[in-house]
Amino acid sequence: MVKCLLYCTQFGPITISHMKRRSRCILKPFRLLCLLLNELAVILLTAIILLVLSPQGSPAADLRIARAILELDPDDSETLDPQRVVKECSTILADAASLSDSLRIKLYLRRANALLALDNRKDARKDYEVVLRYRAGDPDIRCLIASTHKDSEIALKAILEVIHENPKNGKAYVSAALEYGKQGNNALSLEYTSKAIQIDNRLAEAYFVRAVTYSLKGDWESCLSDVSRYITLRPYSSFPNGEDPYVLKGNALYELDRPKEALQLFMLASRLNPSSFEATYGIWQCYFVLCKYHAAFQVTDKLLLLDTKRAESNSARIASLAQTGKIRAAITFGEDVANRLEKDKESLYWLAMAYSYDGKFSLSLESLNNVLALDKLHKASLYQKAILLAMCPDDRIRNGQKAKEICGQLSKMSASKDADVTMALAAACAECQEFEEAVKLAKTVFALELKGRYKIAQEDRLKVWTKQLKSYESKKPVRLELSNVKELSEQINDN
Repeated sequence: MVKCLLYCTQFGPITISHMKRRSRCILKPFRLLCLLLNELAVILLTAIILLVLSPQGSPAADLRIARAILELDPDDSETLDPQRVVKECSTILADAASLSDSLRIKLYLRRANALLALDNRKDARKDYEVVLRYRAGDPDIRCLIASTHKDSEIALKAILEVIHENPKNGKAYVSAALEYGKQGNNALSLEYTSKAIQIDNRLAEAYFVRAVTYSLKGDWESCLSDVSRYITLRPYSSFPNGEDPYVLKGNALYELDRPKEALQLFMLASRLNPSSFEATYGIWQCYFVLCKYHAAFQVTDKLLLLDTKRAESNSARIASLAQTGKIRAAITFGEDVANRLEKDKESLYWLAMAYSYDGKFSLSLESLNNVLALDKLHKASLYQKAILLAMCPDDRIRNGQKAKEICGQLSKMSASKDADVTMALAAACAECQEFEEAVKLAKTVFALELKGRYKIAQEDRLKVWTKQLKSYESKKPVRLELSNVKELSEQINDN
């Protein structure tokens, strides 16, 4: 290169025309080589300058486009943040003139979906309407536009019109089912999702919507079947909450008394979205119901980090502290929550339990009454109040007749005979000196199929119940002791 520079200085600027003229001459070999090297250097320098100055060569722009295209994939395994999707799609659409129509449509759709997830219906509708200009009359886009209306009746009217024009469009039936679900009409929601599945048995979203509807009806077997089918069809859905199907399946398994299997689903959901409160709470529920109280206590740290105001966070903390023997800490935390969040039913309930564990039965009854003032049908609080009225060591609190009335109310609330309620009723009868009835009731418990918590701690519970039965046979009522208050409190809880 040094020789090339010297050559340029000696003979002036070298151009291609110079090369053509001089090539006719007989040059020495080293001068010809210098000419060639000089020409290559000019070409290379020009290319570098053009590359640097060209906006199409920006690595940042290429990266944004690559990321946006990646996120257009509906089966992307990454759980996406809607705000990030809006930002990235907007960045690319700012230079929409350089995009192909197909990519522009996908970006508008992606951004509209994200805006809808953020409840920005107005801007979402604008983006959907842009897409509709490209896809005139598209039934799917028309349904999406309808879904942006806050008035469910208006949305449903537009969707049913699409169904009338396109009776074989399964997605339109799913859209209608969603609107019926918003209106609380689960029967029609199930009807329309079932029609969608008849039209297309591989329409994943139809199974998911129907699974959610079944969960609202308490049909957990059907819910489990549909959500499992959805996961088979779409193992990882990225937007907006890819963990939701796994949380729903975990809830179904939990409600079907399969907490170990549910725990695996909740953990998978938590890995897909570490900030999912529902997945984390599901993990806590499973640990708690499996009597792994110390593990449950560790999970409450994350629950409180995710949301300190959620009733589930606070009640889980109080329950875990109480069940791990940290009674005073449970009371202190529970009283603080009661002062901050007066209407937190679950925290008030577990504060009542902590008071009972500490022998403060009058405070426990007061806290239970506070819960029932907020929700007169709070099953767990009714049960614990019946226990206190039937078995409390404090004569001033016991009231066997009132306990019997509460047990009768609980029996009407249960679809099948509940072992805990039956034993509480037996204790109330014994308090009223009706020992023959108490013995009869207690014996029926041993013939019942034990479910849920009973399966896990069946042996311990049967020991407690056997001891109570012997007491009734000896014509003696049962009194709570601080050593067994905790055992008696471990019943199926509808938290």
